[in-house]
Amino acid sequence: MMRSLRYPLMNFDFIEGRFRNDPRWKNNKAILKLVKTIYKGCFQIFHRITNNPYPALPCLKQRYRFPSQVIFMYGGWNRGRTLDTTECYNIKTGSWYPANHLRDESSSEGRCYFGIECVNGIIYMTGGFDGRSYLNTIRTFNPITREWAGVTPMHYRRCFTTAVALGTDLYVLAGFDGVRRLTTVEKYCTVTRQWTVVASLNEQRSDGSAVVHNGKMYIFGGYAGDALNSAEVYSVETDSWSRIASMRTKRSGASAVSIPGSNKIMVLGGYNGSTRVASVELYDTETNTWTPGPSMSQERSNFATCTLENKLYVMGGYTGSTTLRDVEIFDLTDNTWQFGRPINAGRSAMKAVCIDITKAEDYFDQLNDMAHQQQHTENNELYELNSLLSSSDSNQSQ
Repeated sequence: MMRSLRYPLMNFDFIEGRFRNDPRWKNNKAILKLVKTIYKGCFQIFHRITNNPYPALPCLKQRYRFPSQVIFMYGGWNRGRTLDTTECYNIKTGSWYPANHLRDESSSEGRCYFGIECVNGIIYMTGGFDGRSYLNTIRTFNPITREWAGVTPMHYRRCFTTAVALGTDLYVLAGFDGVRRLTTVEKYCTVTRQWTVVASLNEQRSDGSAVVHNGKMYIFGGYAGDALNSAEVYSVETDSWSRIASMRTKRSGASAVSIPGSNKIMVLGGYNGSTRVASVELYDTETNTWTPGPSMSQERSNFATCTLENKLYVMGGYTGSTTLRDVEIFDLTDNTWQFGRPINAGRSAMKAVCIDITKAEDYFDQLNDMAHQQQHTENNELYELNSLLSSSDSNQSQ
């Protein structure tokens, strides 16, 4: 039975702890040898040393399962430069994979501090900074064709900006144009492909966090010479912004997330004017009040967030001294945090979005090429191990 389990799909902490040290293996040399081999193989798979450590042992083969949705993460900032790289998260394997084949070849400088949103199945990346210039350009990515394209630029250059989708329209809010912080908001109609300037915010802000919840658009915090705790809500009907209750904590570079099926918006992390924070607070859209939420384990600002299968993923960010690879996952059902597998490279000021895909192998095609050539000397050892196990099984059945 032990040889029929799929160990690479198990939690590695379980393999390293309880499984490897289970006292029941102590008196059976054949089983103990198998357990040690399983641990060694899982170690190599988990740390991505190899994908197929022992070809003769089927229980250690990484049989990849492809999802119908992925988290698509792009761009960011690390070590003094902008990034043009992409990573994709496979929820079936719980791992992040570099997606260099999805790089935007016409925008090799990358971008950071931009906005991102998916409208009608197309990903829009708005504004940002490319290492030299504050941008008003837009890049789009089609998840079906995997093609990049440009659309009409915005009226304003916007770095430290944020974007949301409301129906078939894309809104890009506030930001910094290289000279001043903005109150302006622009709407892009994906049908007419035209930009319209709509009502401005009541307050200048860059590095704010915006979200759509139950058909309304909200923006929280940001920076205007100091971190802000103010918040506003937009009415499409009257094309106007109204102030709402301020957050309990000043937050710049935070993230706002709509909690499905509730009247709550979660605002996480950020910079409070003196330090990065791990705290979380919840806004009740019906009572216009704030309450504390479950804090993250790691303080961070300018990180990426995404919800997938009733879990909130928090990726990367900046602590004030370190650019993070850490991933934390919040279960929206039982309100608990846990750590996930880290992204491949530390980055902050990147963005992520969840997308539906039809051909997962187009996003994880490197998995099909990851069957590394192994040294056949290990096969002899495993042949001996399988013989011992067969003998052991036979003796136990008698």
